[in-house]
Amino acid sequence: MKIRYKEIIVKICYNYKVNKKINVRDWSEILDNIKISIRSIMIYILIMIIGEIIINSNLIILDNNLYNLISISIIQLISSGYLLYIIKKFYIWEDIGFSKINKKNLIWFVPYIFILIPMIYTFIEGIYKNISSFDSITWISIFMILIGTITAGFSEEVMFRGMLLNDLKNKISLKNAMIISSLGFSILHITTIFSGKTLIEALANVIVSSLLGFSFAPLAIILNNILPLVIFHILWNFIIIASSTVGISISKVYLFCNPINIIISIILWIIIIKKQKKSIFTKNKLVLIEKLINSL
Repeated sequence: MKIRYKEIIVKICYNYKVNKKINVRDWSEILDNIKISIRSIMIYILIMIIGEIIINSNLIILDNNLYNLISISIIQLISSGYLLYIIKKFYIWEDIGFSKINKKNLIWFVPYIFILIPMIYTFIEGIYKNISSFDSITWISIFMILIGTITAGFSEEVMFRGMLLNDLKNKISLKNAMIISSLGFSILHITTIFSGKTLIEALANVIVSSLLGFSFAPLAIILNNILPLVIFHILWNFIIIASSTVGISISKVYLFCNPINIIISIILWIIIIKKQKKSIFTKNKLVLIEKLINSL
């Protein structure tokens, strides 16, 4: 059964208004949806971990970077295929971050566009300057990186800023939903330890990811759409990994991403929390007025 949050919430509100009580069956449907998203994320992570263990085990000896890239891309395709199956079976796209975008709030995404533009330009320039030295293995490597970054970027945004964030915000406070979503995204990156990274490198990855997570969670809320976040995530990962793999220097403007994440997250968290408090105060005020009217 596909999730239709608007229908469920409207039904809950109507029943409460008419009967002055919440139907447990309706509320349990939202709880079931949260279980679906959490279980889906755990299985996705498990697939990735098992795949990375197999690659780095003695069962498969990979002495070629290309084979490693191909293997990782295959694992990403399998895990992303599983996620698409879950989306098709239980969700509708509008309820996991693909609703009509709030265009006026795109201004908050502009700093990330300014980061991407010079990165893309210098990457393409580097490809053009070195294209004569690229062999078939180099091009296949770039293609495999593209496949891996598309599937990873899409899956991670859908899981944490799409499914989990939207599932949780219908059950708990928006602030807590954003915190759990951001922390979940951060913790996901500790799994890079299974791909051969040291514990220190994995923890550093978690910290950097947390900055992005705490910035992208409120962005997903105010934009009402995660597509810009998906595009940024894919392009960022692709340019960083591909440039490092083929030895291309890119603009150092990417170093500004973490400071921007911090600034954007602080501002948006304050704005959203203030709006939430104001909304709660207004609702409580309306409830009080309704009680006073009914008592007359």
